[in-house]
Amino acid sequence: MSIIERDRAAAYFADMENGAQVLLSSSIGSEGRNFQFADRLVLFDLPQNPDLLEQCIGRLDRIGQLNDVQIYLPCVEKSADEVLARWYHEGLNAFEQTTPMGMALFEQFSESLQKVRSNSTALSELDNLIADTKQAREKLKIALEQGRDRLLELNSNGGEQAKQLANSIAAQDNEVELVNFALNLFDIIGVEQDDLGENSIVITPTGTMLVPDFPGLKEEGVTVTFDRQLALAREELEFLTWDHPMIRQGIDLIASGDIGKAAMALLINKQLPAGTLLLELIYVVETQSPKGLQLNRFLPPTPVRLLLDNKGNNIAEQVAFDTLHSKLKPLGKDVANKMIKMARPTLEPLFVLAEKKIRMLAPTYISQAQKLADQTLSAEINRLQALQKVNKNIRQSEIEVLAAQRDQSLETLAKATWRLDSLRVIVTNKE
Repeated sequence: MSIIERDRAAAYFADMENGAQVLLSSSIGSEGRNFQFADRLVLFDLPQNPDLLEQCIGRLDRIGQLNDVQIYLPCVEKSADEVLARWYHEGLNAFEQTTPMGMALFEQFSESLQKVRSNSTALSELDNLIADTKQAREKLKIALEQGRDRLLELNSNGGEQAKQLANSIAAQDNEVELVNFALNLFDIIGVEQDDLGENSIVITPTGTMLVPDFPGLKEEGVTVTFDRQLALAREELEFLTWDHPMIRQGIDLIASGDIGKAAMALLINKQLPAGTLLLELIYVVETQSPKGLQLNRFLPPTPVRLLLDNKGNNIAEQVAFDTLHSKLKPLGKDVANKMIKMARPTLEPLFVLAEKKIRMLAPTYISQAQKLADQTLSAEINRLQALQKVNKNIRQSEIEVLAAQRDQSLETLAKATWRLDSLRVIVTNKE
């Protein structure tokens, strides 16, 4: 079965209303896929060692399980399976608790256990075997307990800071911004989406995507969810958060690529004449420098926003980005193309004005970066010079290297440039 077929089968079993009531599986079901949403396990073929048994139970008894798991063991009375079941239950207590010492005890008593299982006349020895196993289990349990660091356990919960972090994560789980962003991102890129129900969707790449490869998206597709509880119950689902690589790299794809660099929107405003044009531009002031200089600490890529009206006035300070963005409505591609052609004579002079304005604004950011770099590096030079007077191990060459780095940093910052990163044309209407 492909990953999509397996996910569909798991989703069908997980559907509480219209799904399958029973899932039959061979021993392969003891590995890989998890079923925390189920709480009844029937073992027709009892695993032959404790680790395999724990894996079987662990498919259900794991994070996300809301109930006690009920385990059923159909077997013939006085058979080898009954002996093994009793030894697991009464000797290891493997059905009620996890048994980290299970394999050690199995290796210790395997010969005796095999003897009792293979010889029906030796069933009288089973009680003695169970008693010996329980005694050995208690000794191993005490040894394991003595190896615990209880002080570490008491302080490993994170305290108040961990509670605040958990509350912050819980608040993010209830926000719809991520869902809207992710679905819009998939739509724009051209990723196919297939709703599986139960708050999960299958996303698969297509031949019409805007990029050859979408980060984190496998060729056969992947099933995702935004529901944390569902993801805990079904580990085959990818749980999407703002920190998920698919979302983070998707944001990087949009931010660093050509997608989404230009847009057109409609602004409903009764106070402005219909057809008024606004041109919003985002420039980025940055420097290209060797990594060794670490100039990003002084001048990281810095966005500069301009908002020009049809007279060329920059009203960016009067109209905040978030305020404006919340009032905009998207335009269809065909309508936008027609309006751009009509507005071209007005827009071209505005682009010329925008270049003049950014030439006036960018030097301010560059000058501030130079001042910060000079202060920071000069302070470091002064510190080394002061240390040199009391510590002969401070070499003059170290100070000279730092001084050269300061001069090179200031020179490189002086050559910082700016580029147009994105723009948006806004047209107004009264309704």
